[in-house]
Amino acid sequence: MARSIFLSVGMGGKNLPDDTLTVQQLLNKVPGFEGGPVPLLAEDSKCGPLTKGAIQKFQLKHFGWKGADGRVDPDGPTLAKLNEFDKQPDVPVPPKPPEPVIPEATDFFLIHMSSRKISVGGEDDLFFLVADIKHNILAVYWLDTTGRGRPTVGTPQGNNWSGSGGRFQTKKARRINDLQVPAAWFSRDDEGTVTSKLVLFFPEGGATIPMNHHLIGPGGRVSPSKSGGGSVSTAAAGDFRLIELR
Repeated sequence: MARSIFLSVGMGGKNLPDDTLTVQQLLNKVPGFEGGPVPLLAEDSKCGPLTKGAIQKFQLKHFGWKGADGRVDPDGPTLAKLNEFDKQPDVPVPPKPPEPVIPEATDFFLIHMSSRKISVGGEDDLFFLVADIKHNILAVYWLDTTGRGRPTVGTPQGNNWSGSGGRFQTKKARRINDLQVPAAWFSRDDEGTVTSKLVLFFPEGGATIPMNHHLIGPGGRVSPSKSGGGSVSTAAAGDFRLIELR
């Protein structure tokens, strides 16, 4: 923004201290080869011979003898020209830091983020901590059985989980943030023996992780009913969604 003065400064000017200081500051920003003072003026708000001489020197450089009256007027060409040298230096914009490069891997470990070994499939019980074993990178995933996209509950904190889950491999090298695929958690009761597994359905082939945490249905059973005996099962299925990297 251009700087201004209230009254004239220099030969025959009113030379108000604030106006004089403005002119001195503007002159000192002009390089010597462009008619600026050498040495620089003392910015003392006093319009003495050095300041008046510096004004005239600047005018001679840019307007010749006809325009060298030794005075800077509020709306005159000298002030306008001085303001051309008062451009604020461009502040360099720091470069955007590069996005962290997440390496690919095929060897992962998954842990159910709960200390409860029995789950009713509520959204607070569907968080999983996944580790890239080779690169020691962690990510939290959530089994979205509602299609909502994000859980309405907070992510479990800490790492005091009871260890349900295990190691799994992918047939294609993937980044830890690239495990967002359809998934299902199955629990099955075969004559009183309950087994569970989490399956991630990758396009190149599924990955199955044995679980020692089990889903139960209404009434405290794996399935709502056991009509006819034999095996019964229940499942929670949806999309395996990345919640955060840790």
